[in-house]
Amino acid sequence: MKSPQPNHSRLLWPVLIALAISACQQTARKSAPVVDEHAGEDSLIHVVPLTPPAIKSLLTQAEMAQAHDQPRKAGKLLLRALTLQPDSPLVMQKLAEFYLAQGQYGNALTWARKAAISGPPVGQLCAQSWQIAALAAEQQGLSEQQAAALQAMEKCRLRAAPRY
Repeated sequence: MKSPQPNHSRLLWPVLIALAISACQQTARKSAPVVDEHAGEDSLIHVVPLTPPAIKSLLTQAEMAQAHDQPRKAGKLLLRALTLQPDSPLVMQKLAEFYLAQGQYGNALTWARKAAISGPPVGQLCAQSWQIAALAAEQQGLSEQQAAALQAMEKCRLRAAPRY
């Protein structure tokens, strides 16, 4: 008569389950810490305007053209984006940045103001538009307009409430 063999599978399952639970708990402890992406930014609100894919593509192509020292091509791409979306504060700001880089401070000031006025009243886009306006005004010796742009830039930033 054969002796009954012990059923190892009955003993093995509880051990496997315990190991699996233990591994899950260790994985959870090792996960990356939660990081605030916008920590250290001056503005509490980060406004991202909705941009159609065609406009995003044109803006990306314009950035690449500028990076490859092709300012004429970049300018044409930005103007094309403006014709497709003439009320876009993001396109206006990109035009202002382009003109500032090209030393066309009058155009930079004009487009930066348009972007700031037509765009969101708070957030990064607002602050950057007024900053470009301040830089363009400074380059033209327009100190009163520079001061006004710097004041407007500060109004774009909402400070976070203190946390206790």
